[in-house]
This record gives sequence, structure tokens and C-alpha cells, in this order.
Amino acid sequence: NEGSLGGIRVDDVVKAQARVESPSDSVGAVAKGVGVRRKMHVVRNELRTEVTGNMSLVEGDTVISELVVARNSKTPWDYAPGKAVVVEDSIPAFAEGVEDEGRAFADAHMVEVINESAKKVEVRDVARYPERTKKVVILPWHGEARLFQVWRVRFRGEAVLPPAQAFEMY
Repeated sequence: NEGSLGGIRVDDVVKAQARVESPSDSVGAVAKGVGVRRKMHVVRNELRTEVTGNMSLVEGDTVISELVVARNSKTPWDYAPGKAVVVEDSIPAFAEGVEDEGRAFADAHMVEVINESAKKVEVRDVARYPERTKKVVILPWHGEARLFQVWRVRFRGEAVLPPAQAFEMY
């Protein structure tokens, strides 16, 4: 059969390319009552190293993402904040989340740090997705929580890791 749509024939291959430009100054993290800071560690051969800006990760690397979530006590509250905070931490496209995090913590010699942090924060729910982990934590009004996520590099490639997010559940 012959036919065309807007000059495109049935057997033509259509290709498209999209480009979005956004000046870096126009995009930035905003803290509205709850702030979050991320530090990442790479674990290779049972040695832990903090990930720096231009550090290359290789296939098989285990990465521990450490988040510190805290309420901004200087924020003027227009409402009474709830105790529950939702925290989302991204996983890059070339990696996969690790559910059994215990071995990674042991290899990184972080078991004591993890256990001490677990005593100070109540995690109510954990949802794992291929591209992120979402946790609901109980965060005291003037408190902070340290949360951890583990992912493993599975493929070669480049990715930009979006900032972690924390926001009031209600």
C-alpha cells in the first residue's frame, strides 16, 4: 500500500531530536522547611573512598549514598509541620539498587555508623524503584536523620544524579 502523511511515506523512517537548554543559574535546590545533604562513598576491595566531582566509577563499584535530612529551624512556619518526612534518593541509569545492604556496609566498615544512625531515626516505609528509593521517616521538629542507600554500577555510561529530595508528607 502507498500512502503518506504530511509528505512522509509509509516506508519512511522518522527521526526526531529534542534539545532543552536551561541556564544552570536558573535551576537550584530550594529548602522549604526540610533540607537534605548527600555524601557518597565508593567501595572497592573493602576500601571506602568519598566520591568527588570528577571521580570515575567502574562497572562493579558499590556506592553508598549517605543523606542527612534536617528541619530548618529558621523557617517561619505558616503551619504546624507533621512528623513524617518523605525522602527520595535517585539511582543513576547505569546502576541498580542493592536491597541487601548489609554486606556493602560491612565492606565499607560502616556497620557501627549504620547501627548508631538506625537507633536515632524511625523509618516507617521503604519503597524501592529502579530509578530511586523512597523512605518515609519520622523526623523530630528540630532533629536530623542520617539515611543510607546502596547501589551498584552495572553498565558503562554517563549520568547526572539529581539532587536528593525531602519534603513534608502532609
